[in-house]
Amino acid sequence: MNNVPDDKKDQIIKGKLNKFLKENTLLGQALITDPKKKCKFFFK
Repeated sequence: MNNVPDDKKDQIIKGKLNKFLKENTLLGQALITDPKKKCKFFFK
């Protein structure tokens, strides 16, 4: 990562963080009954 420009580092970090949150938080996971919808829409 030393040779990567700062703006690219920010994009990589944001992407990895978003992926982690999607996979590891309830609100980011897909509903079992309808995988196209996320749990956060069900709880609203």
